[in-house]
Amino acid sequence: MEDATIKEQEIDKIITHCKQKFDMSYFKYGPAGKNYGGGRVDALGTLDKCIIKFNRTKNTEYLEDAINYLLLRMLF
Repeated sequence: MEDATIKEQEIDKIITHCKQKFDMSYFKYGPAGKNYGGGRVDALGTLDKCIIKFNRTKNTEYLEDAINYLLLRMLF
C-alpha cells in the first residue's frame, strides 16, 4: 500500500470481522440474496440506523455493520 499512514493489518482485521458477521447472519437469517435481493430488508435504511447508533455510542461495531450493509447494497 502506498500510503504509509494506513495500517494494512488493521484493514485486514476489519474485513475479517465483517466476514464473520456475514457468516453469523447467514445462520441467523438465511441467504443474503433472498433477504436483500428479494427486497425484504432495506440495506441503506439499516445502514443509516447503524451510523446514527455509532454517532451516539462511538461503538465501532456499528461501523462494521455499516460496511456490510454497503456491500449488500452493492451486491443486491
